[in-house]
Amino acid sequence: MVCIIDFDGTFFKNDFFKEVFFIKLIENPFYFFHHFFIKRKSLLALKIDLLESFTIPYNLDFLINPIVLNWIQIHQKEYQKMILVSATPDFFIKRVLDKSLIFDEIYGSVDCNLKGTNKLAFIQEKWGNQFAYMGDSNADKPIFAAAQQAFKITPKGLVKL
Repeated sequence: MVCIIDFDGTFFKNDFFKEVFFIKLIENPFYFFHHFFIKRKSLLALKIDLLESFTIPYNLDFLINPIVLNWIQIHQKEYQKMILVSATPDFFIKRVLDKSLIFDEIYGSVDCNLKGTNKLAFIQEKWGNQFAYMGDSNADKPIFAAAQQAFKITPKGLVKL
């Protein structure tokens, strides 16, 4: 069995897309109107556009969720692989985690937004139903339901579902 871990809000305490979204909203509130109604682009295209030029101006070590990192270090030998799968664009995750030795494989959104049922379909296509999953979002509910083991990051910590 593999263990699949989410990126924003799980492995990292923050959500990079939300961070850059609000920065852009303050800089140019009409950008989003132009993106969705004039260009008619998707949410994934917005994520790509916003994160392409975003450079992280702070030390990432402070953003790694210590509860998740500790859990991975303790339980890593119980799973065939530790895999990160996220709705965040693939290029951004790989840029952020380029020196990380924690994950055996890293997957982000490329052609479709790997969130909710899209993420579940991606996971099942690659690993079937033999997976554990750790996430933080209500969008993860179908993944939690399909996982052999499910763990949720909450404000109170890690909860086994």
